[in-house]
Amino acid sequence: MAREQRKLVAAGLFLADIARSTPGRLMDHTTSTEGFSLAHLRYQVMDEADRVIEMAVASTCARFKLQTYAPARQG
Repeated sequence: MAREQRKLVAAGLFLADIARSTPGRLMDHTTSTEGFSLAHLRYQVMDEADRVIEMAVASTCARFKLQTYAPARQG
C-alpha cells in the first residue's frame, strides 16, 4: 500500500471514487473494515465478473432443472 493510502486508512478516510475488487472482498471490507464507506464511490469495477456470471447462470439452470424434472405433485 502506498504511503498516502496508509495515511488515509490510518485516519479512517475512505474517499475512493473508483473501486476495483471481487464482490466478496468488497463485502468483506464493508463489514469488517472500521470506517469503510462507499459513500463517495462512483464506479465499481468487478474482478472475476465472468465467475460471478457463471455462478448466477449455474444457479438459475439448477433451479430450472429442479422445476422441470421434479416429480409431479399428487393432489
